Amino acid sequence: LPSLKLKDIPSSINYLPSKKIKLNGMDGFYHVVNTNSIAYLRMYFDMNVIAFEDLPYVFLLRSLLKNVKTTNYSAIQLNKLIKTYLGDLAFGHSVTSLGKDDCKVYFKVIASSLLENVEYIPHILNEVLLHSKFSKSDVLTVVKQITNNLKQGLIENGMGLAMIMSKRHYSLSSALVSNFYGGPTVYNFFNNLVNNYNHQAVSKKLKEICVKLFNKKNVKVSLSGDENTIKELSNAVRKIKLPLKKHQELLQIKKDEIKDEALIIPSGVSYNALSNNLECFNLKNNGKYAVLSQIINYDYLWSEVRVKGGAYGCSLSVSKNGDVSFGSYRDPNVVNTYKVFENVTNYLKNFKVSKEQFVSYIIGTMSGFDMPSSTPTLINEWDTNYLLNITKKDKINLKKQIISTKQSDIVGCYEMFEEMLKSSSKYTIGNEVKVKEQKFDDVKVL
Repeated sequence: LPSLKLKDIPSSINYLPSKKIKLNGMDGFYHVVNTNSIAYLRMYFDMNVIAFEDLPYVFLLRSLLKNVKTTNYSAIQLNKLIKTYLGDLAFGHSVTSLGKDDCKVYFKVIASSLLENVEYIPHILNEVLLHSKFSKSDVLTVVKQITNNLKQGLIENGMGLAMIMSKRHYSLSSALVSNFYGGPTVYNFFNNLVNNYNHQAVSKKLKEICVKLFNKKNVKVSLSGDENTIKELSNAVRKIKLPLKKHQELLQIKKDEIKDEALIIPSGVSYNALSNNLECFNLKNNGKYAVLSQIINYDYLWSEVRVKGGAYGCSLSVSKNGDVSFGSYRDPNVVNTYKVFENVTNYLKNFKVSKEQFVSYIIGTMSGFDMPSSTPTLINEWDTNYLLNITKKDKINLKKQIISTKQSDIVGCYEMFEEMLKSSSKYTIGNEVKVKEQKFDDVKVL
């Protein structure tokens, strides 16, 4: 591709700068954009105040809020109020990371409404965040639901979970997610909770977490809408009656010892993952790795794992924080797939295509950027840019790195993989017979 200067490359058709705002003791930022008189609110509560071992309780809290009674409403009345006046009210989490030892995790509150109903947002959030009641029947029902869903997820969504489990040895963000959101560790926690349920202890823990999390000192608020909507929404948000008290930072994320592991599940197929991190070898993420992923995914892995191996899917991903991870989905193989992952060095040593073919790889990589998105999806992207301090220049530089990638850059990656494979971690979730054909350091049964 022709040499381009930074000024010639658009940062992103989806990039929108954020502006800071103070909201009655809360730090905030906003995006001015036409949302057709819909007000969008995101609240990011820093989970640094929660101890590592208590992370699964935060996952439980996510599922309880708005589904239990409060001081003034039954669960049915509350949901009727939400459905009448709000477009959305949801609870989730956001993990941001730009390096293997860099990790911030937030409890995320998502709300939206028509401009005419903005006043209901603080009313409902005050009720849900500060006055929810956790009865034994409600909590135990949700705990059982979560346990069943996690078990089903291990059977049906094994590739993503296997990749997280294999990456948890290298990056704090994956170590956190593996103990918070999914995977066998979280499933075991909830399975034990069901079998040894103590409502007094669980209720006490949930209340403690609410007190620590939902605090003005502990939150960043994101507002999105046109100028009039921002004004009305900012006035409404100032009515959210969070306490103003600083709590001790307790979160200390623990990486697990590097080893090859497997989890046997009742399945005829397997999900395989092999991971490492760029920073372990003094490398930084670069746009060329996006091109590398494009080539390996749609040429090498597709041919060897999908077509020849019979797996339903396969992937190489290189994330912002430097995590490098191979994965296979609904794979009839274990041993052969790991051989394919490890043989990537030979593929790269012999990589050679025509100039036109290589340009098509560059174009394919660029097509993954700036795809048309819904307003809520764009807001999430803008928020992430703000929380990670990703600038317009960063976006432009990434694209320039992609456009400037040469065949020699791709071939040269074989050296990186040669080093990574010496200390990589494998994790398989799958069929017992196939698992036992591969040598693992630790094998567990679901």
